[in-house]
Amino acid sequence: MTDLANTYDTTGTSPVDERGPARLRPSTFEARLREAQALLEGAGCTVDASGWLGGAYHGNRVDGLGGEDASGALLSGSVRLDTKVLTGDLGGVPLGGTVGSADGRFRFVMDRDADTFFVGQAARVQGARGVFMGLEASCPAGTFPETALAGWYTGEMAGLDGLQPNALLGGWTIDFDCPFIAVGGQTTWTVYEIHPGLLGIDSPRDQFSGLQLLGYGPEYRLPAGGQLGLILSGDTFVATTWGDSHPLCFADGIRVH
Repeated sequence: MTDLANTYDTTGTSPVDERGPARLRPSTFEARLREAQALLEGAGCTVDASGWLGGAYHGNRVDGLGGEDASGALLSGSVRLDTKVLTGDLGGVPLGGTVGSADGRFRFVMDRDADTFFVGQAARVQGARGVFMGLEASCPAGTFPETALAGWYTGEMAGLDGLQPNALLGGWTIDFDCPFIAVGGQTTWTVYEIHPGLLGIDSPRDQFSGLQLLGYGPEYRLPAGGQLGLILSGDTFVATTWGDSHPLCFADGIRVH
């Protein structure tokens, strides 16, 4: 990554050097990235040792490479100097569609796709020119990278928690009781993603088939009409649906492996 930053720097000085200013030393970049890595891994996320990002910025333009080997994929993008919002593409694939921003300490987060994101450190070289390096991370369902990075990164990162498989996806065995309509028993749910944060349910029981839920976990709710409280804990959940003034159904779920 050091070579990449120096290659894309437009000052022609190869600024990332252990003999240079502290902010531009390779050891400083490494220390900052290791801090982020430790926080993410402590929260249950995975930092891909072979997934990297590196390059330089000039004004609001960003150029570099990203990938898993020396060839990499071309990175091009931009940063809004007023809001520090980042957008771009890597090898023709859009970046920053969900979250992409920098903070006052020249640190940044940017989603790569629906499940992975980059976290990195930039440093000013001269004037409006600078260099950056980053690592790729992914987080399983039920982890909270926004909370993990809160002390390290002070910019906007809303949406980062959603870059993971939704915790409720998959098959469930349901024990339910609907006292208001005198129905109960056991059934199954297959929970699928309509789009990020909105889930659909397939079930052989009319009480649940076609139901939609909002959330990433551990709590879910109905998009509109009625009320539902569903609290997920690992491979089980408890749920209650309400009508205007009375509970309609109680349900306990166990994940099918």
